[in-house]
Amino acid sequence: MWGVAVGILSAVSVVWWVFGRLLVSKILAGDVSSFLLIPEDVRNLRSPEDLFLMLGVALTLMPILAAGAYASCRWNYELRERLDGHAYLIRSIAGIFAGSVICTASLLRQGFDAPWSPIEQSLSLTAEPPFLHRVLFVYVARIAMQIAGLSIFHAYVFSQLVAIVLAMIAIWKLSELFVDRKWTCLAPGLLALMFMPTLTYYTFYDIGIVFFYTAGLIALFQRRRVVYLGLICAGVLNHENILLLIFLSGVIYFREKGWLAFLGTQLVLYAAVRSVLFYFLPVSRAWSYGKIWVNLNFLFFRPQNLVATSVLFLWFAIAFYVDRTAAQPSRLQRCYVLLPMLVAVTLVVGQVNEARQFDAFLPIAVVMLLRGFGVRPSLPSTTA
Repeated sequence: MWGVAVGILSAVSVVWWVFGRLLVSKILAGDVSSFLLIPEDVRNLRSPEDLFLMLGVALTLMPILAAGAYASCRWNYELRERLDGHAYLIRSIAGIFAGSVICTASLLRQGFDAPWSPIEQSLSLTAEPPFLHRVLFVYVARIAMQIAGLSIFHAYVFSQLVAIVLAMIAIWKLSELFVDRKWTCLAPGLLALMFMPTLTYYTFYDIGIVFFYTAGLIALFQRRRVVYLGLICAGVLNHENILLLIFLSGVIYFREKGWLAFLGTQLVLYAAVRSVLFYFLPVSRAWSYGKIWVNLNFLFFRPQNLVATSVLFLWFAIAFYVDRTAAQPSRLQRCYVLLPMLVAVTLVVGQVNEARQFDAFLPIAVVMLLRGFGVRPSLPSTTA
C-alpha cells in the first residue's frame, strides 16, 4: 500500500512539472472547477511562475515524505533491534537536521532588519550600546564575508546557521543526561518550536545565547570545569547575560567543596573579558536605560503586545507541569531559579514584549518537557 501511494504521488509530481504551466494558465483563465480558482489577493501577490513553483514544490514533497514515513516504519519495526546503535545515531542526526531547518526557516520567514539595530552596523562595529559588545557571531559573519565573499545578509544567515546547528547539537546532548534515549531525537525539533515566538528582528546573539547556556549546563553537570570556563569566556563575547549562568552555577554547586572559589573564578574571567571589550570597543554605557517604565507601560496599557511572550510562557508552564509529574527527582530542578532571574533582569534592562529575553531558559524547558516522555533509567552522578 505504501509503495502504491508513493508511486501515485510521484506520478502526479512528474505530470505537474511537465504540464503544470499549462494548467496554471487555464486556472488563471478560469477554465477549471471553482475549487481551483485563485482568489484575487493571491493573484495580485504571486506571478504565474510563483504559483507553478509553489504547487510543484508541494507535490514533490508529498512522495518524499511518504517514502520517508514508509522507511521510518520499516526501520522501527524490522531493523531497530539489530541496528539499535546506528538507528539511534540516525534518528538523532535527523532530529538535529529537522530542528535546524525549522529554526532557520522561522528566522528567515519572521525576521527583519530592525532600524534600531541593523546588521550592517553590527558588522561594521558601529552599533549602539549595548549591541556593540555582542561580537562573537559578528566575527563569524565577517570571516565568512572575507573568505567566501558573501553579502551582508548572507553572511548574517551563515553566522546564525552556525549558531543554530551548535544549539541543536547541544540540546540533544543535554537531553541525553536526563531523558530516555529513544526520546532525545525530539529535543532539537522541540527547541525549534519554542524558538518561533522569540524570533523577530535580526540579532547576532540570541541563538548563540541558547547554545552557550545549553553547552554550559552540560559542562556543569558533567563536572568539566575547564571546558565550562572556556565557554563562559566565549559566551561573554556573545552576550553579557552569560552572567546569569555564572550565578546559576553557584546554585547548582552550592555548598560543595570549592564552590565559592569556582564562582569567584568565573566572575574574575567575566570582568576580564568585559574589560577587554570596553578597551577595544569603548561605549558610553553597558546597558539600556528606562526599561522599567517601558515595561510598566506594556504590562498595564499595552498587553496586546505581549502575545509572543505569553505563548513562550505557556510553553514554560506546560514544562513545569510535566516535570512535576516526572518519575525521578532531577538536578534540573535547581535550574528553575534561572527563570525568575531572567524576569527580574528583563524588567530592569530588557523589554517584556520581546520573548527572546527568556531564550536562556529554553534548553531547561525542553528537557523538562521531554522528561514527561521518559526519564533516563540510570542518571549519572549528580551535583544536587
